[in-house]
Amino acid sequence: MMDLRRRDSELDSGRRIQRNVVSVSSLEAHPTLNYYLAGIGDGNSESIVKLYQFGQKGDLVAYSSGSSARITKCRFDPFGGRFGCSDAKGELRLWKFDATQQSLNPTQVLQCHSAITNDFCFVNSSTILATAGVSSNGSNICLWDTLLPQHKARVKSFHVTEGGAYSIAHSHRHQAIISGGKKGDILIFDVRQMRHRKTFRAHESTVKSLFVDDSNGLLISGATGGDIKVWDLEMFGNEGWNSDESALSRRGRFPGHSEKASGMSTYGVMQISVNDNRIYTCGADGSLSRCKV
Repeated sequence: MMDLRRRDSELDSGRRIQRNVVSVSSLEAHPTLNYYLAGIGDGNSESIVKLYQFGQKGDLVAYSSGSSARITKCRFDPFGGRFGCSDAKGELRLWKFDATQQSLNPTQVLQCHSAITNDFCFVNSSTILATAGVSSNGSNICLWDTLLPQHKARVKSFHVTEGGAYSIAHSHRHQAIISGGKKGDILIFDVRQMRHRKTFRAHESTVKSLFVDDSNGLLISGATGGDIKVWDLEMFGNEGWNSDESALSRRGRFPGHSEKASGMSTYGVMQISVNDNRIYTCGADGSLSRCKV
């Protein structure tokens, strides 16, 4: 789900642009320009990242991943000059976002987790990243400096989430990394001190998606069970590190998404975004919901 820049009336009227593209697993809008990325792959042929322009038919550029692994997440850096995608083999690929022929292939490939890299985020820059995934050694949340040689790029790892980490987000305002776990836990890490500060039970199922709204001091979490919760990030300071989850919850529960696939698999809330004080969430069934912050 990308940031929705069209007027509310267009969304209310059901207006949409539909593209016949299969196996899309992630969407990401450019932070300032009228473009967005689509991570595409079915796990059999080579996965690619396509660049689209809002309101235009057809893709503009197809970026090669060089791997058949399913893409789990696409992200732009905060400035829009670099982007990356994580995949189901635990790797993270980074591209330079420009119009040169060389930019079609990744500039860097990191093996972040041994099993899968579920999510990642840029931390205060285009070169520092945090990843969430599943590793056999328990290093499920890692911090990376991509300016360092590859064998030294992992600067910190945390062994904290049983069953793996499934989502991750960064709060610039609070200098915190927030991750969601398989058993419904949310974990808070202090970036400046490079330490784990707090864990609390947020959902009854896997925390599949997280979004930080720094302008309103909010954290929005979505789970595979379909529920969405809003948390008060202002509590994560001074004494707030010791607050329980009932004190941290500002809004409670919103109606969410829950979609059953074959084999009794539940996807729930796949992605969250906030625009103009409205929360937008999407599910694997193609549905889109909106509610006020």
